Amino acid sequence: MSVKAARPDFSSRSAGFKGDDMVDPKGWLESEALSDALLTCQDMLLKQYKELDRLAKIDQSKHFSRAVWAAIFALVAIVVALVNVGYRATSPISAGTPTYVLAVLELLAGGAALVTVAYGIWTAYHHEWLLNRYRAERLRYAKFHFLTSADLWVPSRRDRAIAELRDEARDIRHHGMDDVKMWLKVDRAPRPADLPRDVDLAASAESIRELRAYYHDTRLAAQLDYLAAKAEARSHRAELVGRLPQMLFFATAGLILLHFAFEAPHVLGWLLAIGSHAAVREEAPSLAGWLTVALVLLAVALPASGAMFRTIFAAREMGRNATRSSAKLKALEEMSASIREEDEPSEILRHLWLCEYVIESDHREWLRLMIDAEWFG
Repeated sequence: MSVKAARPDFSSRSAGFKGDDMVDPKGWLESEALSDALLTCQDMLLKQYKELDRLAKIDQSKHFSRAVWAAIFALVAIVVALVNVGYRATSPISAGTPTYVLAVLELLAGGAALVTVAYGIWTAYHHEWLLNRYRAERLRYAKFHFLTSADLWVPSRRDRAIAELRDEARDIRHHGMDDVKMWLKVDRAPRPADLPRDVDLAASAESIRELRAYYHDTRLAAQLDYLAAKAEARSHRAELVGRLPQMLFFATAGLILLHFAFEAPHVLGWLLAIGSHAAVREEAPSLAGWLTVALVLLAVALPASGAMFRTIFAAREMGRNATRSSAKLKALEEMSASIREEDEPSEILRHLWLCEYVIESDHREWLRLMIDAEWFG
């Protein structure tokens, strides 16, 4: 049932909100209707959440750093190997010290790339990042499942809701990667459970309406801002990565044509010499000869550079994450309007449940994608 009557303005209670919906603004903590429930969440969840969030950010930074360095070392090894081949092709057979120096550099760069990947796999930064992020987000879902549960708003059922929250927080602390994979396999249908017949929300109607305002101004606002920022930033990066192979292809083709332009006079002279049965004279490499070799080496190095950039971006799957963020953003924007219009307590809880379903499904999709991402590919 939609009601257009004037409603209390609770927006001032969200003053100072910084986008982390696990840290409640002071105005809402002082709310007579919600303070007990919010303080219960803070006491049971906040300290554990902050620690897991901190660890996830550290592991994410280390994982991405290893991916970047592995890609750079691999590219350096390829480029040095190409330079060595080119130097040998344009120099005497006994090329001497430079070839040995280049061979050592090639070995060092290739070894560094291998060690970086092996170290990243051994230290399991990718594994720990995703596990700690999962645990932190599960605590966030536990908070809002608790707040949107009908049991919380029925006095006779409130103790049971608090006990279930405490048990869930304890269980999440001990979850491992097997629990993550099981959680990803067991998805929920987008339909909230029916309210028991003996549940009467009339006595808590005003509190639930305040919950609607709190949810809209903190939880939903934080998610909308987060998804909007990720969709915009990742879309630009995804567009660059998507066009990179095409740009490198045309650059490589252009270098090959330029190389042919330099070689054309020599090829023509060789054909004329063969036609006139003249001896073909071998000349020492000139500046033009060195330039043509450099063009070929650069043409080969460009695709390797493209592979490096794709490896770096694949570590975060920016393209597909941008598409996912844009889709979830649109869904939550539509649901935001419905939440503001609804006024019947059970329907408010139903709308909030559906929002939580969308937010949780977004994290499930992200986890599935990141678990399968081959950052060392």
